[in-house]
Amino acid sequence: MTRGLAALAGAPRCVACGATLEWAESAFCGGCVAPSPPILREASGLWVLAGGRFEAPLREAIHRLKYSGQAEVVGGLATWWLSQLGDALQGTTIPHANSSRIAFDLVPIPLHPTRLVERGYNQSALLAAKLAPRLAVRVRHQLKREKSTRPQAGLGRAERQQNIQAAFRAAPGRESPPAILVDDVATTGATLAAAAAALRAQGVQCLGAVVLATSGE
Repeated sequence: MTRGLAALAGAPRCVACGATLEWAESAFCGGCVAPSPPILREASGLWVLAGGRFEAPLREAIHRLKYSGQAEVVGGLATWWLSQLGDALQGTTIPHANSSRIAFDLVPIPLHPTRLVERGYNQSALLAAKLAPRLAVRVRHQLKREKSTRPQAGLGRAERQQNIQAAFRAAPGRESPPAILVDDVATTGATLAAAAAALRAQGVQCLGAVVLATSGE
């Protein structure tokens, strides 16, 4: 954990394989095939904008961030992510957003406190913190994960929905700007839909979600 959070300096490295990068502006090295184009899809009734498909090399980069304690990859991932999303977060691609600039806050999907202690950081919160200043928006930590759930990976659609049901609680926020959720991966969208429902229960409009990758259609 300490190594992952502290190793933010030194030569830039590929977020997928760790090879030294020839150009600091890059996130993936020449040996790692460039990820797919960004994807806009509807999942569980929520519009989701993904940087790419959950496949190599993006999958490996996310696994390094999520399971290997390598928080240092978040900077490169965020830079790549923003270049992928382009002007979509300015309200020109996500449905229900006006064609003009719409005010919104980024709301990261929280971890349960037990898992947060185990991992040492919330990868969604780190991503939101990197993305927000580049979009000139705020990060709002309005969601709390009250239910310790099984990992969604490997579960079917019905199992995912049951697993995540009533997992989130949102702080009151009727005067808050609309929210765009931030997470690492979306499959069926069950987690995002549950988080959006918790926000709406407190009077907060949820415009959709941005994720690094999607493994759904």
